[in-house]
Amino acid sequence: DTRVDAAAREHGLRQHTLRASLARQNIQLSPAILADLAIYEPRTFECLSLVAKQHIINTDLQVPDPEHEFDEQDVEPDAEEEQVPLNVGPHILNPSLFKDVYNRF
Repeated sequence: DTRVDAAAREHGLRQHTLRASLARQNIQLSPAILADLAIYEPRTFECLSLVAKQHIINTDLQVPDPEHEFDEQDVEPDAEEEQVPLNVGPHILNPSLFKDVYNRF
């Protein structure tokens, strides 16, 4: 779980948010498989992270943090987390998200 969380944080997500978003899209991957992808297939893991981010944007998915209880005053995002761009139309997979991944490798 630590490896998956570290890899997810590299892409601006937390492990529980990544898994919740993928599960709601019927992408069922066990924690062991996600850990293997994070280690041995970083581009695949990055693409899964982008799919999860796009789903969060399209559906306005709110996943509570299991590490602390939600407080109504706690509405600001963590400063350490990368902000997901919100300039994408609803329910549209933005191919430009994947273009950068392809160009880097």
